[in-house]
Amino acid sequence: MFRKDFTFAKDDLKDWDNVRDIEIFMSPKHGWLINILPLESIDVEKKTAVFTVEPTYGFRPGNK
Repeated sequence: MFRKDFTFAKDDLKDWDNVRDIEIFMSPKHGWLINILPLESIDVEKKTAVFTVEPTYGFRPGNK
């Protein structure tokens, strides 16, 4: 399975109060697939975030 956590760059995400209301939309190179992934937590010091569910595919270069 794919990882539920990911690393983000600089200030892409913040430690918002409503983190459980935030969803990450991810699409691989092929435009007919999409993941809508709700966030569980954000750690701004470690620059990591965790989804509430497992993605159906992993983050790769070229994903949008």
